[in-house]
This record gives sequence, structure tokens and C-alpha cells, in this order.
Amino acid sequence: MAVKSKNPFNAINLEKPTTAIKQAKSRINVGCWNVRSVKQEATQAFLVHEMEKYNIDILCISETRISGSGSIVITAPETLHQFHFFYSGVEDNSGLHGVGFIMNQRTGNALLEWEPVSCRLAQIRLKGNPANVSTISTYAPTRDATETTKDDFYGKLQQLSPSVATHDYLIVSGDFNARVGPSDQTTRQILGKFGQGHRCENGQRGCTDNIFAFRFIIQQFERYNLPLILMFLDLIAAFDSVTRQKLWKILENDGMPLKFVDLMKAYYDASLSRVRVYGEETEEFLVEFGPKQGCVLSPTLFYFCIDWVLENALSSYPRAQIGQNLSLTDLDYADDVGLLSDPVEAQNMLDNVVAWANLIGLKVSTEKTKFMAFNHETGPFSLTINQVQLEKANHGAEWVLDGSYSYNFEVLGDLVPLGAHLMCLSQVIFAICSHLYIYTL
Repeated sequence: MAVKSKNPFNAINLEKPTTAIKQAKSRINVGCWNVRSVKQEATQAFLVHEMEKYNIDILCISETRISGSGSIVITAPETLHQFHFFYSGVEDNSGLHGVGFIMNQRTGNALLEWEPVSCRLAQIRLKGNPANVSTISTYAPTRDATETTKDDFYGKLQQLSPSVATHDYLIVSGDFNARVGPSDQTTRQILGKFGQGHRCENGQRGCTDNIFAFRFIIQQFERYNLPLILMFLDLIAAFDSVTRQKLWKILENDGMPLKFVDLMKAYYDASLSRVRVYGEETEEFLVEFGPKQGCVLSPTLFYFCIDWVLENALSSYPRAQIGQNLSLTDLDYADDVGLLSDPVEAQNMLDNVVAWANLIGLKVSTEKTKFMAFNHETGPFSLTINQVQLEKANHGAEWVLDGSYSYNFEVLGDLVPLGAHLMCLSQVIFAICSHLYIYTL
């Protein structure tokens, strides 16, 4: 089964698999491990020994530090069982990064295809019954990496996920180089008791991650031919519009100790500003709206406002069902909000969010707010804000050879889940994939 690619960035179609994974009759255990290096044969032997010890069928490994791409067969020293090791590394001899998969004989026999995407991403596809299983092995850049390096990794991951066939089960596993911190209400299904430290920048959610989540959601609705409306809201001068008196009330209602509320009131009391024009400054004027620009508290204070608006506006609306254990109505980041609804409730949901936002001084832009409609076949669909019709964004759905949809989103702003009642990306992906038996197939 050892196959070596002449071009490490082209997918390799393997010989016809001898067996298929059957959900009802077999169980597959998937693990991930940053191995630091797997060049030595002794390290390879140790890895397959641990796989047998813990009954791991597929091990996604990172920092392999092997150049090029290809595959080798590893023989377990004690049992003499054979394991298939597929690796994807850098093209030079720097020995940096590298990802791969180690599979036992059973899963190796079900292998349909493997694709060495880069030194940080690789993908395999297994024959399954009733559906095939695609797995992506990842090694994300560290927090200290350049923004270009991070954008390149997440951009490739974002491009890779929609390329998976619509009906495949998808597993994304590996080292994301992030401290996620202890679990809370939004992450306890993922972290359990094992989150440590403080959540770092890589542990937060980003625009790329959220579009990644949206694509997952859309694919599931397409799979079952269910209607879905996505609304992307943009707030006008959001940080400068919130009424501070309403902000203090929101903090009190959310349980903020009055001592802290009073301290923030004193900090914001009699806020004065000037505007510099052509090198000259205007007279001082009083600022009574919005968090202070550049203040470290400002993003958190604004999140309280957005959270309050969405909690009140969406509490009575049905949530889009994502998997077996999770449903949600929105994915958000700062002042950009993404709403999910069915066509029947979409206009009412939008009107309610606009009304609650107006109560604290926030206004929704009719020019920048857009929507997408999927699987809506009962005629033209439109949405309005204050009788102004919104633009329908082109989601660029294209039918590709394998029968799946590929979505090319327009740039609609940063969208990330926030707040205690909102769902984080990892939980969204967990719910989708657990519905598809992500770790137990």
C-alpha cells in the first residue's frame, strides 16, 4: 500500500479498497498527537505500539519534520502488525513542521484517497457504509507566527473543507497551537475537565473559523434539502452609538457587582474629546455615547450590549438544528452579526433584532446588511429593514464533479460567536460531527 507522490501537492487516488467501514458493526478510534519528530525508526515503532495499546485506528500526527510527501509501512515490533504512515512535509530540507496519518491495517484497507496539501495540512478519505469518511490532519501556526503565515494556513483549511464530498463524514483533528483555557457553558462539550491556563489569541475564534462553521452548516442543510436563510447584519458606527446609561443598566441586569459598575461610571463621567483638523484642535466637547476608543475595556463592554440585544431579540425564535445536541440562531463578532432562520421566521427575526438594537442606540445599516437563501423554492425571497429592501448576496453555489456544492462567499465582515448564550465554533463543529459520529463510527 506504500504510495509515493511525485508531486506532493496533488491528490493521489489509491487502488480500490478491500473493505469498507460500517457504522453499525465497527468502531473507529481517532487520535491526534504532536510527535515533535518521527524521523527515527524507534519513534515510529513507539507510535504504533501506543496505537495498539490504546486501540487507536487512525492517528493524526503533527511536527513530523519529514521533507516531501509519501508513505511508508511501519511494522509493530511485538505483534508484527503493519501500519500505514502517510506524511506531508516541506519541500526543502529545513525539517520544519509536517503532518500525517498513521493507520492500522483495517483502516488502511478502506483507504480511498489521500492528499498532501502542505506541510501543515493533509487529508485522507476512507470508504464507509453508508457514507465515506474524510479526515483532515492539521498543524496550525503558533501565536508568534506572522499574520501572513496564519492567513495562509486558515485560508487553505477554509478551501479544503468545502472540497470534501457533501455526504462524507468529516473529522478535523490535529494541533491548533492554542490554549483554550478551562471549559465554560459554551465549551464544556469539547473541553470537559481538561482545559488549562488562559485562552490565548489562537484559542479565540476568528472570521475564517466562522465562515468555516457557516459552510459546515450550509452543507448539512443542503444534504437534507432544508431551507435556510442567513442574514449578515452590519451596525452603523456601533461603538460610538451605544447609550451609556443603557450600558450601565445592562451590566447591572447581567449581575455585574454595583461597585464595578460605579467604578466604570466614574471612569466614563465627563468624558471630553477634541478633533484635530489640519493640525489644529477643536474646542472640547462632551461624549455621552459608546465605550471609549482605545480603552481595553471597550470590546468587553460592547459585547455585553450585543449579547443583551440578541438574547432578548432571539429567545422566542426556533433555533436552527445543528446535529443532535446543538441548535443556534446566530454567529457573531463585535458589531457584525450572522442570523440563521427558516424563510417563515426570517423577516420577524430581523425586525425584532433591529427593534432591540434601537433601544440602546444601535442602528442596522440597510446598505451593508445582506442575506443568502438556500433551498428556498417557493418563489423570490426578500427581506426589508424599515421598508428598505436588502441586497441578496451571491453565494456562488457551483455544482462540482463529485456532486457536492462549493460556496464562494462574498466578504461580509468578521463573524465570530460571542457571549454566554452564543455558541463557539468548536461546539458547532462538535455538534455537526458528533451527529455524524466524529470519533465513534
